[in-house]
Formats: sequence, structure tokens, C-alpha cells
Amino acid sequence: MEISKDVHKQMEKELGIPEEVCRVEDWIFERLDNGEAKKFPENFLDAINIGADLSDVCRKFKLEIQKENLELQIEQNKKFPKLNKMYEQLIAAIRLVISLYEERSAESAAWSAESAAWSAESAAWSAENAESVAYSKYAKTFLEILRKTEGLKEG
Repeated sequence: MEISKDVHKQMEKELGIPEEVCRVEDWIFERLDNGEAKKFPENFLDAINIGADLSDVCRKFKLEIQKENLELQIEQNKKFPKLNKMYEQLIAAIRLVISLYEERSAESAAWSAESAAWSAESAAWSAENAESVAYSKYAKTFLEILRKTEGLKEG
């Protein structure tokens, strides 16, 4: 069950957590196994440093996920040499997404290229029956980025 957009906006208004960060938290929460999902909201709130500027958290999270995705696709390319041309194109697209996130520019262009990379990543992980492990890893990566986020919110 998808939470309405208004709930994410309300969280931003009441808790001062950017709506995009709330959406990522919700996206991860919905995909965790039940035991881990029960703990995740509290872990999420505990990971946030009071007064921290969270405006760059989602970009950093997406960047880390794409770096992991790049490693995965390079390994997949080695396993399936007959698909080399496809993997070369996919790896080039992921590298482009990574460079855009590292430069903090052209985020809308990055989203277009990234959506292809996310699809390939999901397919690869599903094929290996590692989906719950992947989302658990996403949760840990996201919480770690939140814990490291400091600085004061502008505002």
C-alpha cells in the first residue's frame, strides 16, 4: 500500500525532513522483510542528526547505489560474455549517471539514464534471488548517509 504524497509533505512540515528523504525512507520500508521493517522507522529517525542539512542525502544515496550497481554489472558482464555489447552500453550509462551525481548537475537528465540502470539492477538482483538482501543493504546505506550528514539547515 502506497502512502499518499500528502503524508510525505506533512512529515516535511512537522519534522523538518525533506519530502524526498521521506519518500526514500518509505520506499525502503515497503520493501524490507517484516522484522527489519518494524525497526526501520525508528532507526531512520535515530540516524538523523538534529539540525543537519538533509538536502543532499538522496543524491548521496543514489550515488552509492549506482556505484554498487556498476560493480554488479561489471561482474555480470564477466559471467555472461555473450551479452558483452549490452553490458558495455549499460555500464557506460551507469558511469554517466554516476558522473552526473558526482557533479551535482543535470539531475533530471540523470533520472532518465538512471531509470534504465535501476531496471537492469532490479532484474539482475531478482535473477539471483537476492532482492531482500538488496533492500536490507539499501536501508543500511541510507541510514549510514543520514548518520554522517551534518551542517546546519538553511532556513
